[in-house]
Amino acid sequence: MLIYLSANARNIEHDIKTYRFIRDIIYRLGHNLVGDWTETALLREQNATNKGQLEGVDWKNMVQDAETSLQSAELLIAEASGASTFGVGYQVGLAINSRKPILLLVEESSAHISYATGLENDFIICKIYNSSNLEKILDNFIKENTIKNKDLRFNFVIDRQLHNHLRWKSFKTGKTKAEVVRELLVRDMDEEK
Repeated sequence: MLIYLSANARNIEHDIKTYRFIRDIIYRLGHNLVGDWTETALLREQNATNKGQLEGVDWKNMVQDAETSLQSAELLIAEASGASTFGVGYQVGLAINSRKPILLLVEESSAHISYATGLENDFIICKIYNSSNLEKILDNFIKENTIKNKDLRFNFVIDRQLHNHLRWKSFKTGKTKAEVVRELLVRDMDEEK
């Protein structure tokens, strides 16, 4: 499973242990991070601290890289403790728009001040974590959102008129009834975007 990690890079020297912990759990569970930006951000902050300011940061390129990585990811995990940044909120919004499952992680000690704990959305799950329950939270979220490489099946009931129309459409297009229904659903999803 391809996962994008969104988090506040503003104080990354302070938060890098947490981000590495999350990253290591994801890898240990057999999944991959796309656009793993954390180490690059750490080096950038350390260089900026040495120089006294953030010089030459190409924000446009960074945003495009993050958006590309997020688009290729199947899930978004956002560390949203405390005062998360505009970037984290923006990436969560993009993931909602793309209908990607989102796990918002809020560290237990900052849950009382976190905006994220009040969010409700069909694509968002918010969990309060600590070092002892984080792996279980990540594992459960990933398992709940893993779809094996083969198609999922489900049954539904239709009346005779719908059945006849579906059979006619299948014959006319040379596609299976399942392919006809799948194309209608994909078209409907595309129109909603």
